Amino acid sequence: MRYPATPLDRARMLSQNLAIDEGLASTLLNGLMLPDWDLFLGICSLTKCQPGYFLDESLNQYPPETRLVKPLTSGENIVVRMPPRKGRSWGPSSAEWTYLRSKDAMGFGIQTDDFVVNFSGPADAQHVAVDNLYLLGVRNRYEVRTCIEVANGRAVMAGPRTSTDAAEFLILPITSALTVDGARMNSSGIHHFGEIASLLRSPDGMLATAH
Repeated sequence: MRYPATPLDRARMLSQNLAIDEGLASTLLNGLMLPDWDLFLGICSLTKCQPGYFLDESLNQYPPETRLVKPLTSGENIVVRMPPRKGRSWGPSSAEWTYLRSKDAMGFGIQTDDFVVNFSGPADAQHVAVDNLYLLGVRNRYEVRTCIEVANGRAVMAGPRTSTDAAEFLILPITSALTVDGARMNSSGIHHFGEIASLLRSPDGMLATAH
């Protein structure tokens, strides 16, 4: 995208592209104010950049409820706002937030090109609970499963199909505190285990919660 050299002409072109007043465009260009969320998404669309492109990762603190989410495979960092959920937190404070850009439908309503946002805590802090959705990295692929049973040191994870075929179920080792047994999972070829928090369906930041 090319812009004129003079500040006045730049403000005029920006105002036309964003359908805003020239004075507001000039104020934004001079760094005298921050855009609201809708205008910010318009800037992202205009520049063809994800919201994370504009975030300074050197900051020690982020606004409340904001998460920096990094790609599991390839792509840019993105930023999502996660409102508090009733009765429980979004994982431990040390949780790492990542996303997977789905290459095809993965079940549970996840479509091609969705951003599957999930968080992973340390093995001794990553809880497993019935009915939650999880993103698993198993050897050379990623898959989505839901927990249907937790008992006797194991968690039973079911795939998106309703078949009772035993091949559709995955048995994972867990601790007595109902947390991930990281060492045993790694030995089983599971290199990623994260609880799914939300889906990002489009680059403009439209969030749809997974539950």
